[in-house]
Amino acid sequence: MINSILCYYRLTKLLNAIIKVPRIKEDFIMPRKVMEDTCIACGACAGECPVNAITVEDVSHIDPDTCIDCGSCQGVCPVDAIVEE
Repeated sequence: MINSILCYYRLTKLLNAIIKVPRIKEDFIMPRKVMEDTCIACGACAGECPVNAITVEDVSHIDPDTCIDCGSCQGVCPVDAIVEE
């Protein structure tokens, strides 16, 4: 049941991001966060993000309003610098 709710929630966020529908900030699932002391700014996460929520400067930054919580970035980080908030 919870997996179905999470899938529905993530699909809804993805569709909203694609068609730019205004949405209310949901609180029950937290977006990913970059641990700045661990990040090496390699850009692997930015290349993997389907909604371009990640910018890379000295370290990577994730825009929580754009992030759809898909976890793609977390899976490709070579130093495990991306965690759930």
